[in-house]
Amino acid sequence: MPTSVNTPPPGLSVSAKAAIMSVVFAAMFLLTVTSIYGVYADWQNQKQESLKKVLTAARDCAAQQKTRVMGTEILLRTVATAYVTFGKENFSGYIREIDWKSREYIRINFFDLDGGQMIFPGEERDNSPEQQAINRKQAEIMQNHAYFQDVLSTRRFTVGEYSADSPFFADAALPMAIPVFDEGKHLTAIATAVLDISSDDSVFRSIYDEQGIEIIFFDRWQKMLYRYPLRPDTPLGKLASPHLIRAINKENDVELFFETDPFGRERSYAVVKMRLGEEQDAYMHVVASGNPLTFTEFISSLYLPHMTGISIAFVLSMLLAAISGRLFFSRGLESLALRVDAVKSGDLSGRINTVSGCREIQVLAEGMNSMLDSLEKTNTQLQMLSNTDALTGLYNRRHFYSLADQEIKRARRNKTPLAVALMDLDHFKAVNDTYGHDGGDAVLRSFSSLLDRNLRTTDGLVARFGGEEFVILMPETNLAGATAAMEKIRLLVAEDAVPFDEKIIKYTVSVGINIVSGGNLPADSTALGIVLEEALKKADSALYHSKNNGRNQVFVY
Repeated sequence: MPTSVNTPPPGLSVSAKAAIMSVVFAAMFLLTVTSIYGVYADWQNQKQESLKKVLTAARDCAAQQKTRVMGTEILLRTVATAYVTFGKENFSGYIREIDWKSREYIRINFFDLDGGQMIFPGEERDNSPEQQAINRKQAEIMQNHAYFQDVLSTRRFTVGEYSADSPFFADAALPMAIPVFDEGKHLTAIATAVLDISSDDSVFRSIYDEQGIEIIFFDRWQKMLYRYPLRPDTPLGKLASPHLIRAINKENDVELFFETDPFGRERSYAVVKMRLGEEQDAYMHVVASGNPLTFTEFISSLYLPHMTGISIAFVLSMLLAAISGRLFFSRGLESLALRVDAVKSGDLSGRINTVSGCREIQVLAEGMNSMLDSLEKTNTQLQMLSNTDALTGLYNRRHFYSLADQEIKRARRNKTPLAVALMDLDHFKAVNDTYGHDGGDAVLRSFSSLLDRNLRTTDGLVARFGGEEFVILMPETNLAGATAAMEKIRLLVAEDAVPFDEKIIKYTVSVGINIVSGGNLPADSTALGIVLEEALKKADSALYHSKNNGRNQVFVY
């Protein structure tokens, strides 16, 4: 019992060229993605390096300012000792001997707690009522500062904050204060010094010029004390931006982060807190910020040749894949595909030309050609078997009708006559009865060979019509020509002797002829079949007359 074969549904179908290009594209795509990921990882590392740079810059600036604060504390302790030793009336001369201006302080002041007024060492004392009023006003301002209150409460060195209303402060001013005790440990005065942060900006300038890092100082209240470089849109005393306030308010002494500035550019930040003691709040915050390269800038500055090389390699790879794929794969596969399509449509004549490139495709091409040769040979044999009579080798009845249709059309086109003859072996049943079917087959083969030898040269179409009956179609043959040809056949048959089983078999043939006039054929092709059938009927009638008139003769209808 035959088994059914389940054909899988058609899947994705692409050409060999497209498949090769897809593979190369996928490989180059993976290479490109990997390269971009590597560049992106390097960019992230560069951003981390930018954080390290701003942290180093912030720590360097904090260290510089810490040194200056410590120097200020030593200075204040020195002048406080002089204040106690020489008295507030006599220590000015000693202060003049201290070159405090070289330390770039804005001013050194004393607040006399007993007298409630300011003392300016190193300056001539002015006791005029006007100056006394000024001193009292300045003393009131000084007492309102938070760091002044811290000195009074903690009795230790304190660093102050930004103050816009102090007449003693200038831009970038960082005030510091220390309590002054007399010999009886009684708090008698507050010594203050105002440090000009901008007085030594060599460190800030070097950091900015070499690395483009900006430095900003904020006091304990997140107000700006100083920045380098100065910018008119951020005046001193301005409150820190929200993202900086969040970082400043955290407990860690160091904070690193990225933040987008108002211009939409990402910046790297480092915040370093400065304290007088581990348990004390920070008195100043040093902020360093830089512009890390964007991903596009990073690629342009460091990886442009690399990415350009990848792009060129990508394009060249696609071109090389197209050329090599065409040369080694797709051209041969396309030839195979075209030939297979032709075979599917029934064309077995074509062959695949020599295929250059992949050896496996060459083997397939050679195999396809060999298969087509074998298939065409087999097909020819099958065609012959389907068109011929197995016993006699002549055309069979079905193929006769096919060829006869073509000949009738040709006769109509050329307006030439066409002769149709029916032949029947006389007393053939008696031959079979006497010699058996093998003897009858021997007679049929001998008769067929005789026809083949004598009629093919005249373009006669000979076929076995059935049993012992044969049909002959003779194009461009008139009545005289057909009668002469059939009479010749009749005489040859009468002389034919068929050897069989050590015996000789003699036989005769009767013939009926009909002539079709090419000039009278209908224009409708479907009617030509009727014409052929009419001609065969008339030839059969003529054959019937030949039989009735004694056989072994030719009769024309």
